[in-house]
Order: sequence, then C-alpha cells, then structure tokens
Amino acid sequence: MGDDKTKLAFEFVSRLASISTDLKASGVTYSRIPNNWPLLERFGLKTALSERSFTAVMTLLEHDWFERIWIVQEVVVSNLPRVIQGNQEVLWGDFAAALIVLHDLRATTSASVRGVRSSRVVNWIEDLRQLFHQGKFTELKRLTQLFRDSKSTDPRDKIYALVGIAGTVSKTNQPSLSLFSYEGSVSDAFRLWTIYTLQTEKSLEILSAVNTSKSYRSTITYSWVPDWDAANDEHVRHPTIWPSEKFHASNSSDADIYFRDEEKVLAVTGHPLERIEEVGCEMYIPDYSRSYVGFLSRVSYLQQVLRSWEATARLRTHRRYRDTSESIWDVYWQTLLFGVHGFRHEEIEQVRGEFNDFFAAYREPWILAELLGLHWSKHLLAFYTAILLLLRGFQDLFVKFEFGRSLAFSSRCKDMGGRRMVRMESGYIGLAVQAAQTGDYVYLFKGARMPFLGLGYEFVRQLRDRPGAVVFATSRDPAQATRLSSLTDKGNVHIVKITKQPESIDEALAAAETVRKLAGKVDVVIANAGIIGHETSIADAPMDMYQQFLDVNLLNNIAIFKALRPLMLESARQGGTPKFVAISTQYGSLNMVEDLPGQSSAYAISKAALNMFIRHVAYEEKKNGIVAFPIHPGVVATETVAELARRIGLATIEPEESIQGMMKIVDGMTVEDEVRLWKYDGTHLPW
Repeated sequence: MGDDKTKLAFEFVSRLASISTDLKASGVTYSRIPNNWPLLERFGLKTALSERSFTAVMTLLEHDWFERIWIVQEVVVSNLPRVIQGNQEVLWGDFAAALIVLHDLRATTSASVRGVRSSRVVNWIEDLRQLFHQGKFTELKRLTQLFRDSKSTDPRDKIYALVGIAGTVSKTNQPSLSLFSYEGSVSDAFRLWTIYTLQTEKSLEILSAVNTSKSYRSTITYSWVPDWDAANDEHVRHPTIWPSEKFHASNSSDADIYFRDEEKVLAVTGHPLERIEEVGCEMYIPDYSRSYVGFLSRVSYLQQVLRSWEATARLRTHRRYRDTSESIWDVYWQTLLFGVHGFRHEEIEQVRGEFNDFFAAYREPWILAELLGLHWSKHLLAFYTAILLLLRGFQDLFVKFEFGRSLAFSSRCKDMGGRRMVRMESGYIGLAVQAAQTGDYVYLFKGARMPFLGLGYEFVRQLRDRPGAVVFATSRDPAQATRLSSLTDKGNVHIVKITKQPESIDEALAAAETVRKLAGKVDVVIANAGIIGHETSIADAPMDMYQQFLDVNLLNNIAIFKALRPLMLESARQGGTPKFVAISTQYGSLNMVEDLPGQSSAYAISKAALNMFIRHVAYEEKKNGIVAFPIHPGVVATETVAELARRIGLATIEPEESIQGMMKIVDGMTVEDEVRLWKYDGTHLPW
C-alpha cells in the first residue's frame, strides 16, 4: 500500500471509531442508507466519506489477511487483538467499529467485490468475538456458512478451526476435537461434520449447502456431503417467499434420517439418498424449437438487465424514471443489492423494507446509484453474465425452463417419483431417492417392529432376494432399526416410518404417498403389525385392553388398507393381481375357542374382528381384482412368542419355515379362489 496510504487508512479508521462511539453515546438512530445528510454532517461523516482516506481503507480491505480461516480463530480467541501494518497499528475493536459504520451507511458498496467481502468478514468476526468472550454458543453450522469463503492450505482447516472456537465456548454442546482429525481424507472430514450436524440438529438444513450444479465437479466422494472447500459464489441459493404448504413440501426437521454402510450412506425416511437436486421443474423443448426458444429466453433476461441499466447506471444522466413491472426489482438489482452484501437471513426483510422506503422517496434510480457509488467491477460482472447467458441460448442441447429456482416441482414433476421436497431456511431442495423401475414387483410389509428378530425381519429378508422385488417395510423408529436397515444394501428395500397407529390416518396416507412416488403401485400388502396377549380372561381384562388390541390389530390394518387401496387398484389396472394379506391367528377362529390352550380374550376377539374385516374386503374388492385373505403363520419362535409358547405348551417353528410357507400361498392365490383362513403349511382353519 505504501506508507502514506497506510497512515491515511489507519487514521481514518481511528476517526470512524471515534464517530461510532459518539453515535452510540448520542442515542440517535440513523438510517442504514445515507439519506439523512444533516445527521451525517453533524457527526462529520459526510466530510469523512469524501476523503482520500476512504479509498485507502478500501485498499486495505483487499489484503488476503481477511481470507484466511486461521486469522478468524486467532482474532476471536485473543483478548486484545490488533491490526498492524508496517509501523501503523489499531485495536481490532476500533477497526471493526469503523467498518460497521461504513457498512451501516452502505458506503462499502463503492469498494471492489473483494473489499466488500472483507468488510463483511470483519463484521462477522467481531460479532463472533463478542459472543465468544461472553461465553455464548454459536452454532457450528452457522459458523461454517459464514466463513465458507475463507481460505486455507488444507480444506479441513475450515472445519477444525471453527470446531476449536465453538468447542472452547461450550464443552457440552460441541463435539470433542477427537472426532475430527487429520488422519482421514478431506471427504471423510466433511462427512463426519455433516453427520454431526444432521444428528445434533435433527434437521436436513445443512443439505441445502450441497452444490447441485451439473457443471460443478466436487472432490467430495459423497453426493450428500457439502463441499466446504467451494466458495459461496459457486452455489448461490436465494431465499423464497412462497409457503411450503403450497407445494406440499415438508419442514427440514420432519424427515427421519439415519446412516448405514459405516455411515457412508444417508437414508431419508427409509430411502437411501442418491443425490440432492435443485427444486424446479425441467421442461424439455422439442428439437425443432429448442434453439429459438433458448435464444428468446436469454434475450428476455438481457432486456430486463439493460432496462434497469439504462435507468440506473448512468450516474450523471438525469433521466426521469418510468414505472414498469420489472422496475428496479429485476434480477440484476436483486443480485446486486441483496446478493453481494450478503445480509444475514434475519436482516433481509428489514433491509428490504428500508430499501422500499428509500426508493419510494426518490423514485429516480439514478439518485440511488449516485449515492451508493457502485463500483465499476460490479457493473462489469453483471454485464459479462448477461452476455454469457445470451450466448448460451445457442449452445443448449436440451434447453430447459426453471420455473423459479426456489419453486417446487410442478404436478408433472411430482408424478415422476423418487423425489421429496424439503423446505430450508434458504429455500427448497429436492431429495432424489432410489426409485422402482417399470416391471418391478412391489411389496409393502406392514409391521416390521423392534427388535426385528421375528416375522418382520424374515419377511423382508426373503422378499428382497426375489428378482425384481421392491420392498417397503414400515417402522416406528427407522433410525433405531439397525438390523432391518442392513437389508437395504441392495437398494430395493425402503423403510417407511409410521408411529401413530391408528390414531392418525395421515401417517398411513403419508406412507402411501412415499410408495406412490417411488413405485407407483403396490402388488402385495402383508399386514403383520399387531400385539399379542394371553392369559387374560374377560372377567379380569380391563376395558382399555380391549380398545388397545382393537386399535392395533384391527383399526390399524383398516387404515393401511384404505391408504394403499388406490395403489393396489393401479396394480390391477396394469394387469397384476394385487393382494392384501393379514397375518391372523388360530386364536381368531370361532370354532377353535375350546381347543386351544391359554385364555386370550382380548387378543382373540381382535383377531376374529380382523378376519371379518378381511372377508368384507375380499367380497367388496373382488370386482376390482383385489385378493384378500387372512393367514395363520403358525406358532413362530420369535422373541415375543417363544417363551409364551413354552409356558402354555405350544410347539413352535422357525421364522424361515413360516415365511416360506406363507409366501407359497400368497404367490398362488387368485381372485377366483375361495376366501379362507389359511395356515402357513397350506392347510386352512375353520372360521
């Protein structure tokens, strides 16, 4: 910089720091946009902003000091940091206070892009330093996003430096530094960091940082892990004002997540995550018109840019502003004013309101441009982008329209299957999961309950090995279903969460919607969910026990049938023979009440009711091609049944034998067969 410029810069910083102190002491509020000239003159800001020293400070901000991640750590943890260059020095607190004044007055817009970024970083560091010395905790996700543009020799330093800061502040809320070491690869370091954030925040929010651009080539092995070595400029996401309900999106905290394959695969609501997608519908243009339409779309965008350019960029040309639909809110100005400055999420609405008030008062954009003193590099960058977009109109092989980057899939896109929308703080993202292929045979197994040592696990294990099979298993807690989730390694097993059984039909409908998106139909439903209870007489059993058994063993299965019926009808429409199979019991037989050991009134009554429900389904749906029947699996030596069977004197069989026998019956049933209460060995029991 030279001694003279350095001296000017440091003297100007000291002067602004003094003005900042006076402003705070006066209690006078001042506008973030400099439209209150008397106030600026009172504190000497108007004169200060016009001096050469301002340029010197902007030059100082272009130093690469402010881009290094370890500078962030050193300044934050130091008690009395100083900024030193040559024989000039100033306290960090004064340096930050001076830049905050410039930032609040929007004076930094006359700096280069690099200078603006550095002034922003200084503000963030000062905020973090204040929190640090007050012992307050700052979310690591927030820190990583703020300092993503920071540079380091080793990309892992971005994580380790910030973990060190936050871990020092809060030992209880932060991971041990031993979780992150330099022994693993960069990919593994970023993966561990992502897993930690997903698990502690119980939210998919961090996935919004994944770069979804098809042209971007990340060095990170895992598609669901953000590349923190990439600058923010490479994956801009704009906030959206549209409510998620309009697009049937879910909150980022609603999704159930767990990891498998040594925490290298992320599963969302039971589905292995394949990739992150921008939320937006792609519409492909026919060959004969794609170049023409692409050209027109780029020209239209360029016209919007230039319209605002003519009205604003000629600082000394006093042209009367004409109100148009795009006006100053076109793409160019939104990016210039709300993108470059990098306002915090909570600041955006406040700044937007201030800008509206300011713009309404002047109504002539050239005044705004003159006051802000926009740097030439920003106009050049915007103009270059516009020309590049125009040229791309001739290059696209498959030109697409994106109906707003933050918009959701259109109805056509929703029907494509395998996608889930999640609303983030910064907009919407789509999650693409592994989907069923045309011709696959789709099973939905209802009731794979913890600890997955009984019929549930064995059903899924045998079904997944069938050629072309796609299996959906429901669980109350997929994250804890470690043994069941181990069966998803082939990509054809999906775990769907249903917790409220059957208090909420909504969860059954949500599960059905998941199946529809991935498979489009259901060929076989095996309703296995149920509870068992013996040695209860009518005289001794309380009323709530009967309600509990009816809820789980009967009403739960009615709810799942009603939710999945449209998907079974779709299977029939495609030429299949959809089947609804209820796992019943010999204790539900009216004729066998006196022949079986052990009193089981509540259990037996609920299963008898289940048998009646299935007979009605078979009768009502036969004309639609749906087969329905109950089946007794035998007395299976599961964790739940084995001890009870031994106590009341019933012989048991192994789960593998039971499932093989039942699936042989399921495979052979047709809509013309008589409805019977089947037994796993091919015989049938009396109703």
